[in-house]
Formats: sequence, structure tokens, C-alpha cells
Amino acid sequence: FIGIGTMGFQMAQRIHKQLVSVGGKPLLIYNRTASRAQDLKKHVPDIQIAESIKMLAQESDIVFTSLRGDDNVIQVVNELLNEEHGLEKKSIIVELSTVDPSIAEELANKAQQVYVHYIACPVTGPSAKAATGNLILTPAGDPTLLDKVILPQLIPAIGNKKVLRVGEKPHQALQFKLINNFFTRSLTETLATGMALAELTGTGKDNIKELMSELFPGTILARYAERMTRNTFKDEVQLSLTSAREDALRILSLVEN
Repeated sequence: FIGIGTMGFQMAQRIHKQLVSVGGKPLLIYNRTASRAQDLKKHVPDIQIAESIKMLAQESDIVFTSLRGDDNVIQVVNELLNEEHGLEKKSIIVELSTVDPSIAEELANKAQQVYVHYIACPVTGPSAKAATGNLILTPAGDPTLLDKVILPQLIPAIGNKKVLRVGEKPHQALQFKLINNFFTRSLTETLATGMALAELTGTGKDNIKELMSELFPGTILARYAERMTRNTFKDEVQLSLTSAREDALRILSLVEN
């Protein structure tokens, strides 16, 4: 497992527990900032830490990646596909990150050239949902590998919420994820504008929060109205503005292409 960020920290430990529960080896993890991997090992002592991507590739036949930023994804996957010290033939890369669909298509083609399988399985949900295994999975790739190898591990570990199959080409999963993110970002912006209008007119954010709870109970609008009313966004970051901007640029690129 490569990438022990906010989401990766939660997903890696749940995948590890799933592997061990069915008699598999402990999960091997790598993170560019080594202290983050050490923090996870303190939390789950059985997890093993690789000193490099090269070491991880030599010891693994399935690699999950959870990375932020297209450049980071390209760099890591290219290293995994290195013919001299990368993954063995027939190994599998499972991309849990959100990446530009054109990049996923390019990486899938590169993987095919060295006989490595590349599957995209972006996840939807905050880190709190990752911690309980209730993420939405949107996989795309070889259906046989998904059904027999990948999903039997991922669903009980992190995907108890829902699995939405969107095709056999990895880039299709990323296209779908960006559409998903478009709804989330747009609804958040709409709600924030309404909250600002409530402040401007003096009608009050609390009333908007109650309205959202009545009209859209249990939805992102109700949850985010609560957060906006309590002004928690500095202390409880679930999505950074940097990530939101990256998604906006990817969505524009998707439309242009």
C-alpha cells in the first residue's frame, strides 16, 4: 500500500486486517514521508514498512495506491512499472486515488506493455467513513480480476457502503469520480452562497441549517450546513481547497477533451 495520507491511513489498516483475517501476509506499506508510515505501524504493529518503492514492488503482487496529485501518481506508478526493479509480470496495481482520466488511460497502457494489470477504483467518502469501511467504490478494469481478486478484499475492508461498476477501462472510473466530485463541489458552493446570503440579510445561518435538515435530511447539504453553522472548517478539514481546485481543473479538462 503506497500513500499513508488522511484516507490512506484509514484504508491501509482496514485492508491489512482483512488480509490477515483470511490468512494472508501482513500489509506492506510505503510513504514518502517515513514518519507517517511509522505512525501507522504504532497504531497497527503487525503492518510492515518498505524502505523504498523498489522494495515494495519486489515483495508484492498487488499494490494499492492512494496519492494526491497527478504528478505523484505518475511518478509512483512509473516506478512500479520499471522493467528492471518494478513489479513482476501479472502483478496488479489498484489505483484508489483521484487522478485525471487521461493519465489513468496512459498509465493503463504503460502497464499493459509490461504485462501488469492496472485497475482504477477511486473511493468516495470522508476519512471517518474510511475508518468504518463505509466508502463507495467505483471500480473499472478487468472484470475477472475485480470479481475474483480485488473486490473480495476491498468490499469487506473499505467498501461496505456501495460498489458502482462503471466499465472495463480504468479511465472510465476516473471520469465517473470527477462527475461525482462535481456534484459535491457544486452543492457545497451553492450552500455556502446561501449561508452568506442568510448572514447578509440577517435571517440567520441557524435557520438555513434547520431548513436543510428538513428538506434534505441525511444528505451532504444537511451535514455541511451543520459544519458551516459551527464554523468547523479550519479544525475539521475533510477536503482541502487545493484538492478541490485540482478537481475543478480535471473537470474542465474532461469537458475540453
